[in-house]
Amino acid sequence: DWYLPSIDELNLLMTNKLTVNQSLAVMEGAEEINLSSYWSSTQIDENNAISNNNIIKSKEEKLSIRAIRTF
Repeated sequence: DWYLPSIDELNLLMTNKLTVNQSLAVMEGAEEINLSSYWSSTQIDENNAISNNNIIKSKEEKLSIRAIRTF
């Protein structure tokens, strides 16, 4: 049930990064959100997708991912 968030979900996560990181800090093995660029599941076409800073990137670029779960 883990999935790659859409750009809207990822932007919401980044907007609330401080609160999310406070929760992650007390979870064993959890990695806090950092300033890296993360992939979203929002695709432009077969070769390009959008990163968390709303920039269109080639899918060949190496970016971090941040999977999320439905709750």
